[in-house]
Amino acid sequence: MNKFLFLIGLISTTTGLVTLFAPNILDKMGKFLNQFYVTDAVILAKRMFFGLLSLGVGIMFLFLHFVMFN
Repeated sequence: MNKFLFLIGLISTTTGLVTLFAPNILDKMGKFLNQFYVTDAVILAKRMFFGLLSLGVGIMFLFLHFVMFN
C-alpha cells in the first residue's frame, strides 16, 4: 500500500509538472487532445486545470506516503 501511494504520487506529480511547465512535450505525447482545442485560451485553461489537478493529487498521495504511513 505504501509503495502504491508513492508510485501514484510520483507519477501524478510528474504529470502535473510536465503539463504546467513543458506543454510542447505534452503535445508530442498526446496529439489526440488537439481535436478538443478551440482557442488558445481554452488550451491554456485545460492545461492549467489538468496540470494543477494532477499536481494536487500527486502531492496528496506523496503526503499520505511520507506522513501518514511512515
